[in-house]
Amino acid sequence: MARPKKNTVDYFPHDCHWVKEIEIFISKHGNNGYAFYYRLLELLGVTPNHLYDCSAQCDMEYLEAKTGTDEKSLILYIEHLVKLGIIDTGLWKERKIWTQPFVDSIADVYNTRTTELPTKEGFQL
Repeated sequence: MARPKKNTVDYFPHDCHWVKEIEIFISKHGNNGYAFYYRLLELLGVTPNHLYDCSAQCDMEYLEAKTGTDEKSLILYIEHLVKLGIIDTGLWKERKIWTQPFVDSIADVYNTRTTELPTKEGFQL
């Protein structure tokens, strides 16, 4: 029996030098924003295809629990990340979270897999 194809990751890079958008986000939201952002990336890492769908109430509440935020703060954080171009605008309108910079940061992991690196376009077919 063949090994199942894996479309999640067990780790992701935690860069010491942030891009300016993350500097802005963390400067505005402090340690709570920092924790939210990296806990969100952890969730995206273990979510199949790295696209989190929180359109259902249960999935939104799980996102709150996983990131340690309440709904009001969560929406504030996500909408700021959307404005900064970190979270995809179009997919967020559908209450789906896709962050291309995160997927780009883990691309090397997929080089040794038979599974292709997930793409935003792959969800819009």
